[in-house]
Amino acid sequence: MNKEQFLRELNGKLKYLPEADRNDAIRFYDEYISEMELSDEEDVTTKLGTPKEVASDIISQCTQRHIDNETEHS
Repeated sequence: MNKEQFLRELNGKLKYLPEADRNDAIRFYDEYISEMELSDEEDVTTKLGTPKEVASDIISQCTQRHIDNETEHS
């Protein structure tokens, strides 16, 4: 799976996140993959995991951050 396929699938897996969180995550992984200097044909999942695995981590982190923010403001 190349970078574009990975990002497209990751974006789909993150569709229920708030738009700002989703955009931040996609931007981060876009830059991160670019910095890895992989060829267009290289499989990014060997380095990062599947989009489903990455999305699961992102959703967990965002959920925890939102819970922490709610707790601080209560």
